[in-house]
Amino acid sequence: MSPAPRAAATLTSALLLLVAPAARAQAPGAAPAAAPSAAPADAAPARSYAGAVLAVDAVSLGIIAAAVSARASEGSAMLTATGITGLVVGAPIVHLTRGNTRGALISLGLRVGLPYAGAMAGYQLGPTDVVCATDGDGCSSGSMSGMVVGALVGTGAAILIDARWLSHTRPARPARWSPTATLAPGGGSVGLAGAF
Repeated sequence: MSPAPRAAATLTSALLLLVAPAARAQAPGAAPAAAPSAAPADAAPARSYAGAVLAVDAVSLGIIAAAVSARASEGSAMLTATGITGLVVGAPIVHLTRGNTRGALISLGLRVGLPYAGAMAGYQLGPTDVVCATDGDGCSSGSMSGMVVGALVGTGAAILIDARWLSHTRPARPARWSPTATLAPGGGSVGLAGAF
């Protein structure tokens, strides 16, 4: 076989090997399958940073656990306040550092609103364990244990919603066009470059 037909045979074999895996059998008389639609070029996948949000929450919960284990010792109130502050503003700060202002505002609203709503619901629905010293005005019956459980459930819901649905960003889309300018000793040029 001369070199030209050998090269043609090699090229044809290579093309068949590249194309063959994409070929699919089809039943006689069946309509060809539609090609899968490709995602638009400008739809970049979302990047999650839920791990960072959960890490901040874990540290905050650890600080609160340390405060609870210290009970009434010196500094336990400060540890509790630090842990609660971390739970409320830690994740919104992470959102802001990732450029997700909307996520930060929603996160802050969830982290204040859901624990409060849970605490109020728990206070009203839990077993009555508030004892008043007198029958005077200003003493209402409710459930302190229900309030704590409700606040914990609300906090857990806020953490879950935040990590699952708010902790992601889409990368900035590249510009489709951009101005250009070039200076040279004898003049210059101005123009537009882009992908259309």
